[in-house]
Amino acid sequence: MIFDVRTLVAITLAASVIAVLAMLFLYLGNRQEKALKHAVYGLSAQSLGLVLLALRNVAPDWLSIVIANTLIIGGTAYTVLGSVRIFYGRPFSVRRMGLLCLFPLGIFWCLTYLQDDYFLRVVTFATIASGVVFLGAREFLRPVENEIWPGPRLLACGLLIAYGLSMLFRIPMAWTSGTRQMFDSTISNVISYLSGSLVLGLWPFLMALLIGQRLLAQQRYLALTDLLTGVLNRRGFEEAMHREFSRATRKGETLSLLLLDIDHFKQVNDRFGHQFGDRVLALMAEHVAKTLRTEDIFGRLGGEEFGVILPSIDHARALEVAERIRGLIAALPIDAAQPGEHVTVSIGVAATDADGSDWDSLYRMADQRLYDVKTAGRNQVRGRG
Repeated sequence: MIFDVRTLVAITLAASVIAVLAMLFLYLGNRQEKALKHAVYGLSAQSLGLVLLALRNVAPDWLSIVIANTLIIGGTAYTVLGSVRIFYGRPFSVRRMGLLCLFPLGIFWCLTYLQDDYFLRVVTFATIASGVVFLGAREFLRPVENEIWPGPRLLACGLLIAYGLSMLFRIPMAWTSGTRQMFDSTISNVISYLSGSLVLGLWPFLMALLIGQRLLAQQRYLALTDLLTGVLNRRGFEEAMHREFSRATRKGETLSLLLLDIDHFKQVNDRFGHQFGDRVLALMAEHVAKTLRTEDIFGRLGGEEFGVILPSIDHARALEVAERIRGLIAALPIDAAQPGEHVTVSIGVAATDADGSDWDSLYRMADQRLYDVKTAGRNQVRGRG
């Protein structure tokens, strides 16, 4: 065998230390990402475990076998499972993770002092470590909200799956080769340390990609969202509008548009102040959003005007939805300190089955009907006919 395992152990250790430093610098530049701090902890535990493992036949067995393998498994779990769950805002208990580390600690103690068997230690390490890695890969398979592109997430998942399989590969190879020492230059030992070095080297790079994806998603959210109400802003609504209209045209489905405008909103601002007016806008948007389906699109077009896109809804049903929204807003107490105060909305409705399939015409018809309602007394819904 051309590979010297002691050299590979040193390379793996070096890769681990570099990964710790890279992750630390990544964290120092992105302190809001608490998962990076936990990844530093996990990688540091792995590095310490590798140092102790390299001292095999020099340090006592309880240190170079029992503690070393426990630190490597615990550090791996903390890095690929714990920090990933923290990164995606999923529940994770550090205390529970610490208690679970007692399990491999006890097993390696038994396989060192009660039955000193290198092959059984290989099987135990490969089984537990690969299980932890596969659980980490599963975290990357779970869908992520507002994700721009799943590439980095799926790349991390594939890397972990390959790493877990390489560890499981050690079991049959260790059995067939008959190796009984960790520094034997066997294919199982070589693959184990090479794959470990690869994962450690790529992990900070993958985390940087994931953070970059998150920052892009946050920037896109800010660019397309009205921060006061939490619904789409005009740009976001128009993007969704054209996308949904193209889909409806392609599939031959109906689509309806509602344009809403709060009646006498300037008087609300003049009487109670702009902060009160902002609360009215946010409250109205919240309650309208609750009445809509998940596939419906809701946005603030500017000032007190809002828009709703209703996919697969014809003109008659759109009028029913609009009337339900109008009644909901008219009955909504806008502030506990002003129990007698209410606002109303005027709504213009247009639909592809009643007004044609041209989007500009559809928007123009809904806007014209909203204007007609405003001039006819407000607090009404108007569609075709």
